[in-house]
Amino acid sequence: RYVAKFPIYALGTLPANGVVFAGGGGRMKSGIMNGLSVHRFDGSSFSSGDESTCFKFEDVPVAIAVCKTEKIVATAVGEQCRFYRCEPSGSWSLILEKELGHKVSCLDFSPDGSLLYAATEEGPIGVYSYPAMKQLYSFDRHRKGVHDLQACGEFVISASRDRKTFLWSSTDGTMLQQLESPLKEKFGRLCHIRTCRRIPHAPVTTLAVAEATPSQGSFVSIWTSEDSSLNARQSKQRNVPLAVSPMSSMRVLREPITCLRVAGAGDLLAAASAEGHIVLLKLLRGPKTGLEKVWTTESFIPSWNFPLHTLPVTAIDFSGPGDFLFSASADSSISALATNAVPTTELVTLIGVIGVLLTFLIGLLVNL
Repeated sequence: RYVAKFPIYALGTLPANGVVFAGGGGRMKSGIMNGLSVHRFDGSSFSSGDESTCFKFEDVPVAIAVCKTEKIVATAVGEQCRFYRCEPSGSWSLILEKELGHKVSCLDFSPDGSLLYAATEEGPIGVYSYPAMKQLYSFDRHRKGVHDLQACGEFVISASRDRKTFLWSSTDGTMLQQLESPLKEKFGRLCHIRTCRRIPHAPVTTLAVAEATPSQGSFVSIWTSEDSSLNARQSKQRNVPLAVSPMSSMRVLREPITCLRVAGAGDLLAAASAEGHIVLLKLLRGPKTGLEKVWTTESFIPSWNFPLHTLPVTAIDFSGPGDFLFSASADSSISALATNAVPTTELVTLIGVIGVLLTFLIGLLVNL
């Protein structure tokens, strides 16, 4: 566990268990700095930052994008994008600044690092060549700020505060599909898709879709494409992915979901909540694709909950191999959890339950 000097709103991972995070107190004279910091996790603790890996800003950075092939980190500060590169010495240096003319809410690089997608607080998403930073086109279907964005290669996924989630072509911004929450029929129109991630290494297009409901907690659904010969042929001719539809769904958290991530191998997923909790899920592949809960920091006895963070989890991400899951929060803390270990919070709950049962049994024996 590491405690930063500022609330954290964005986090990304780098090769060799590197972690970059950003946040701050904003322009207000609160005494809380705005910054970006790069650290290394050695399996048990985080390295301490220094001037070569920590940067201060005049406003709070709210988004991070990592180009892992080039060791480039992009961050959004107001209407400006700043790019940092890891030097051979291990230090980081500012290599590029670009004014975009709109307040940026989300960033992501294309898988090959040749494009940067910059979503705005107003809704439009600009697509820029990198490193020239020449705008190629924009996607203008959203009417409110975009809070989630992923560049998946041939298509892009974006979700907005207008409660709309789109799949669109990375080539020219053509809208391919609007994802509609399948939970609306069961829980009402206030259900909405909060975030969405593509699952890699799947034989057909497969997405993990996180949805929030007004009173029934949060769900993660698995969506896959219908791989019929006609759809496949039309998709190949148009160079677009097949349409996806929901196949299975699981309630994963009691509280509103804030973020969702998929490990690089595509076999593990993690989700986090506004109450500071984390859940780790395993993808079940086969004829019936679904999810299985590996562990969670939520207790099955609500009054015994011990959240990992005291404020909402704002970002999560897996290390490259998926051995560790990193989570960041507005409470200024970063946690690292081994994906193959049960969290302490679950063990505490289990021990507590066993203790209550033993006390009850001993009381019965004494009364006898």
